Amino acid sequence: MSPSKAPTGYPTLAGYAMVAKEIEVKVVETSLNFAISAAEANNPGMQLALSQGMAASLGMDASKVQCTHVNGVPTTRRLGGRKLGSGTDISFGIESASNDAAQVEALKETVKQAAQEGSVVSNVQKAANTNGVLVESLKNMPTAMPEPTMTESSKTTEVYEPVRSNTPAPSLAPVTPAPPLKPTTTTTTTTTTASQWRRTGSFLSAWSVVVLDSSLSLCASVPCARVARARKHRP
Repeated sequence: MSPSKAPTGYPTLAGYAMVAKEIEVKVVETSLNFAISAAEANNPGMQLALSQGMAASLGMDASKVQCTHVNGVPTTRRLGGRKLGSGTDISFGIESASNDAAQVEALKETVKQAAQEGSVVSNVQKAANTNGVLVESLKNMPTAMPEPTMTESSKTTEVYEPVRSNTPAPSLAPVTPAPPLKPTTTTTTTTTTASQWRRTGSFLSAWSVVVLDSSLSLCASVPCARVARARKHRP
């Protein structure tokens, strides 16, 4: 089996910190018989499959279910054992979601139904196959189980809850408005080249000659008109 991934940290809100807190929870305990040897039951991979399968049959998170004993021996003691014809008794501790008596009774009823209907064995077989520890005897065992006997106990567990921290949440940086757009001024510069000046000068010179010629003609025509009038009135 490959090593499991590190657990994901708890998400925190700004201004809060996740603080560990110990609480007492109710636990439903039961023992079920599986067609595996004590040595196989003490395999960490098999114990994980047993916990995962039980949790899946109850619709719970696997962290809320624990294999506590193998044939009455705590799982913390790694004892071997020969394969017995009657199988191996596996004890489970199942945390209740609430200490309320009605909630605990509802959990007991769910465990009983999951065992008798075959959901527990089917899900353990599936988890064992995924973990690579499915042995032939477990694969071939009947799924329906007799009604289990259940008891209650309590245990202290650690939970995390958000607590407002003394450090204030960072304030958002002020938003600086964008500067207004400046009107665009277009400056048109007219450049007159030397050739344009020459053409302009030639035009002005020609215009001056025409004006001068017209003025001379006018001046010359005035005396002639006077002479004609004088001759006309002479006897």
